Amino acid sequence: MNEDVTASLINLIKTEKGFKNVKNMASESKIVVTLPPMTLNQKLELNDATIAKRKGFEKNLIMVKAQTLQQVQAGLRNEYIAGPEAAKVGKEVERIIKHYARYAKLLCFAKQKIIVGKFTPENPEEKALYKDIAEVDGILS
Repeated sequence: MNEDVTASLINLIKTEKGFKNVKNMASESKIVVTLPPMTLNQKLELNDATIAKRKGFEKNLIMVKAQTLQQVQAGLRNEYIAGPEAAKVGKEVERIIKHYARYAKLLCFAKQKIIVGKFTPENPEEKALYKDIAEVDGILS
């Protein structure tokens, strides 16, 4: 990187953006900015955003399921798909949706554990699912 540009960038990061710990690692052509620790309010906001993302993902899964099942029903009406095949498709779609919803919840639990420092399941379903969190623990660290 150009030394003048790098120096100007570091100055901008320190003065205008307010970050104090900025290191120039010229040998690796990068600038490292160490972020200050998050406040409790910031952690809680990030935790809430994580939950909102999971719920949005779950809504998308429900929409995909509904659309897929509508297409299967249309295939049945137009005789493109036989009844037994439609039943198999419906079961397979349900299995796939459950799989992705399960992992979305597990990943959300793990992320909440990282953000806030712990996660406490709120209902019996979450308690049962939380036992499997080891499956995703290594993914987010």
